[in-house]
Amino acid sequence: MPRDAIVVVTADDQCFGGRYLQLARGERPDVALVCSGLVLTRWYRAALASHGIAIPPATGASLGEALLRTGRPVFVDPGLTRVLAGYPSYPFGVVMRMLPPGRAVPRASEVAAINHDLYAAFDVDYPRPGRDDDYAALAHHRYAACWAAIAQLLDAAGDRSAARDAFDVTRALQPADD
Repeated sequence: MPRDAIVVVTADDQCFGGRYLQLARGERPDVALVCSGLVLTRWYRAALASHGIAIPPATGASLGEALLRTGRPVFVDPGLTRVLAGYPSYPFGVVMRMLPPGRAVPRASEVAAINHDLYAAFDVDYPRPGRDDDYAALAHHRYAACWAAIAQLLDAAGDRSAARDAFDVTRALQPADD
């Protein structure tokens, strides 16, 4: 993530795993990790507000607006379609980079290059997990979903060769057939 990013996630492994890394290991304290399942609770919103992130008790467009208002880079779980609705966005690893209204989304080839650079830093040099391997399989589904979205962007842009390459990455990252 870029410095001072805000990342909104939905899954427990991302939410609590990410907070563990921040609190117990001191990793990336500059990143604000927002657990979408907790935004309805007053104490959670108060805790975020004490760190300069005032959010509404909702996971819709008003949350996206509030996050963008901070001026910080915003990343949102792709499943939070109501937060992303109406805002330009593009795949960035396992999340979507959400941009302010009117800001142009990078070209499909640039999105692919951004993600090639991101994934180059991922350590995935191990046997792929099987489809029933719980969180490991879930992580690989997320990786593959990103590249599937990139393949669609490249195909829509008319770059069939790059779309095939992105689809090959999708297949390589999916959990293994058991």
